[in-house]
Amino acid sequence: MIVCYGDITAPGDEQENLRITQSAAIIIDAHSGEVIEIHGDVRR
Repeated sequence: MIVCYGDITAPGDEQENLRITQSAAIIIDAHSGEVIEIHGDVRR
């Protein structure tokens, strides 16, 4: 399993210094490298 974290800028002009942290867990088959499951805000 791979867990990723990243910050994005919050929407809106007044919140330019506000950051939102997003995370996702990706389960990968160890033998084939195929992505089995994605949990979170990750797009393929």
